[in-house]
Amino acid sequence: MRASYEKQYDKDAAGWGFGHKYLDGDSVEYAMRAAARGNAVLAKRAANTLHNATALIDPVWGGMYQYSVDGVWKEPHFEKLISIQAVALREYSLGYAQTQNREELGAAESVHRYVTRFLMAPSTGAFYVSQDADLHDGQENESYFRLADAERRKQGIPRIDEHVYARENGWMISAMCVYSAASGDASALGEAQRAAGWIAAHRGLPGGGFRHGEADAAGPYLGDTLAMGQAFLDLYNVTGNREDLHAAEGAGRFIAAHFAPAARGTGFVTSATATDASYRPHPDRDENIALVRFASMLVLASGDDRFQEMGLEAMRYLAAESIATQPLSAGILLASEDATQMPMHVTVVGPATNPQTMALHDAALHTIASHELIEVRDPADRSPIPTKVTYPQLGRPALFLCTATACSSPVFDAGQVRGKIERAQLRVQ
Repeated sequence: MRASYEKQYDKDAAGWGFGHKYLDGDSVEYAMRAAARGNAVLAKRAANTLHNATALIDPVWGGMYQYSVDGVWKEPHFEKLISIQAVALREYSLGYAQTQNREELGAAESVHRYVTRFLMAPSTGAFYVSQDADLHDGQENESYFRLADAERRKQGIPRIDEHVYARENGWMISAMCVYSAASGDASALGEAQRAAGWIAAHRGLPGGGFRHGEADAAGPYLGDTLAMGQAFLDLYNVTGNREDLHAAEGAGRFIAAHFAPAARGTGFVTSATATDASYRPHPDRDENIALVRFASMLVLASGDDRFQEMGLEAMRYLAAESIATQPLSAGILLASEDATQMPMHVTVVGPATNPQTMALHDAALHTIASHELIEVRDPADRSPIPTKVTYPQLGRPALFLCTATACSSPVFDAGQVRGKIERAQLRVQ
């Protein structure tokens, strides 16, 4: 799989995949993980890809176009999907957290600005699906997207699809959490929380699941509950709000109850029931990748080992040669790492309202990585989340990097947190 990943990099255009150029989030994220471990080649490839993909960002309104044609980065198709915005916001935020490259922060800010201005419902805070590429169907639109804001608005604005789906909102909520952590933009976290609250109230199902739209003809679907479960887990990772963790746990239990494989190694299925005569519930590669990654983080966050088996079962399906060798490779590689390696566990021990505790927590958030649990443990908490780790009582707030059973030496100075985490990542194999 690593050999395939190497072959999937377009060295001439600098980016993963050939033909259409787009930002493949998994490929860049896997490269950034390797970069954190000292791989200079993949560090450069990740940086070059993120730089080149900025050509797909609308210089006027912000947001990322869907893709570019002809094997180059400068011939965009102008449609803007919420899924593309979520990938771009996440990867540029992770890139900035790792490198402190201001171009990557600027790209993330541009995507965030576009989404909140064009794809967020003013009355609810939930996120819409997409904005069309065409102002008028069938007409050439390149000249339109060369215009400044006022000139575009004089002609009109391409249609926005105002459907609100749980899956797409989950993707964007998760990305908003990563962006807020890396950038320190508190408004993004508030937007993520508002959207999550609306989706929970209007798309939630008994037992912790989520329906897709306002009235599903079939379903429920794995993608909606999985995306929202990950969204609540990401909210917990940033805020420490126990209610978000409970919502993520509920989603995990719903997935196990409704989408489990019929036989060992056959994968979690897309739908609980057949949607019509021609459709049979079946496993989806990308959804099982996302499920492995969700479960591996949830087991550590919750202390509930039952979620570990759920992730490993999804990984059994992905490990079959016929599934694993499909392009692209990075998603499988990320899932394999997440299934076999405990997330980096950053714990701040101290009173939640203590300024030093908050400073250490903020410093950890600013270095957020793709496979990392960040938590605050208040010694005064009467019902702490179960853990096998014994934390020392030091009399002042401290940050620790922890394994399953032990922790590092303490860090008391927020200015030393980035260096501590970077050195720990170099030791990961």
